Amino acid sequence: MNPISRTLFIIITLAVMGSGLVLLAAPITPDPADCHLTVLPSTTSTGVLATETSLVALSGDGKTALYSTRFQTNSEGTFHILQDEFFVRDGIRTLLTHYDTTYSGNEPRYLNGPSWNSVDLPFDGSFVATESFSDSAQQGWLLTLPDVTRTALPLAVFKLSGSGVWVIGVNSNGLVRFRPQDGHTEVLFKDTNAVNLSVFSVSYAGDTVYGISGRSGNVKVFRWTATEGFSRPTFPEGFVPSYSTDAVGEFLPGYVHVGDNLIPAYWSQRGGLVKLTTVLNGMGTGSGMAKLISGDGQLLFGTLGRFDGAQYRVVWTRGGTVYPLESLIRGVDLQSGDLTSVTVVSHDGRAIGGEFYQPPYFTNHLYLANLALPGEGPRVALRPAAGGGRTLNFHAKTGFHYQVQSSTKLGGWAPAAAIPKITGDDADHAVPLPPGSEGTTFFRILVSP
Repeated sequence: MNPISRTLFIIITLAVMGSGLVLLAAPITPDPADCHLTVLPSTTSTGVLATETSLVALSGDGKTALYSTRFQTNSEGTFHILQDEFFVRDGIRTLLTHYDTTYSGNEPRYLNGPSWNSVDLPFDGSFVATESFSDSAQQGWLLTLPDVTRTALPLAVFKLSGSGVWVIGVNSNGLVRFRPQDGHTEVLFKDTNAVNLSVFSVSYAGDTVYGISGRSGNVKVFRWTATEGFSRPTFPEGFVPSYSTDAVGEFLPGYVHVGDNLIPAYWSQRGGLVKLTTVLNGMGTGSGMAKLISGDGQLLFGTLGRFDGAQYRVVWTRGGTVYPLESLIRGVDLQSGDLTSVTVVSHDGRAIGGEFYQPPYFTNHLYLANLALPGEGPRVALRPAAGGGRTLNFHAKTGFHYQVQSSTKLGGWAPAAAIPKITGDDADHAVPLPPGSEGTTFFRILVSP
């Protein structure tokens, strides 16, 4: 172990919630092996179970997530909508915006102020780019975190640069980038034929922008750079890009048509098309697609599928190695659930988020997770105990002390009752968790030198 690690703490937090298993990890250590998966609460701030949930953004450092919950009813043509947006940091959910709206026909009535639609976070998660809508008025904002102070913007917002220096959006002059620090505005381009215009990726420095524009039925990818201006990339025949790039705007994941199959691939302006393997654990799957790429361009996320309909969530390294996604979220027993998608990825690809299917409720929930590639450090796992209950399983290294603590609110931690402190002995340990704590109590392991 790196000698620096011996002066630090490792904190691994978990919750046992009904039939689902949740691990939260916030390791303050260079070792990336402490993993987590947490299912985000799917209720509004009023306690109502949401009918829709959406994971909006994940900061580049993987520490701050932004998501929304929405409850909607329809009675004789009148729609009632409650929508909340939350940011999650260090395992704590905090309300960001709330609105309550009714629609009768096409006319909205805002019951407690404007509606909100947040779109992006910078690398450090220090603020949110968002918009408010009220009586047909649209206003862009920056909301600082965690105190949520508001700064108005002179444009409708699409995306942020990872550095947080540039806001990409539209005003009457076209697609622009705006620098909040001094109010400087640059027009990127104005496409008078672009009924459909959106931005799906901005480089960390804000000097490369990817998006789509055009009229219905003829929407194409565009690329803007500070040195070359506006262009339409020419892709190889059969290649279909996904709406994702790395942090410098070099690599686009996607797929290419090869006969009846879709072959996962990625493309770059300099390196051309690179096809990814469709063989998983020695089995040919036939088809697949790469959907997201990490900011550093090293990990690609997507699916592989067979003709019988089976789908596998996978991670490719850019060198071509492929892993089942679930195998990289160590410390989580996924027998009680299934990851159905990855929709947000951090810069290094080690923090992800998406949808999680958890029976018996037959609904999709949102999750956040950390990954570790094979060979990276110790494993931590939750397992069924003989005779019922659960055990927390981990390997205790010599030179460290391990203490299980508990809490009912991810704060106010105290040593868990009847669980003694363990001195590392280079052996595997299975610590029984107290019965009756499922769904109400969080646990963590505090590891100290």
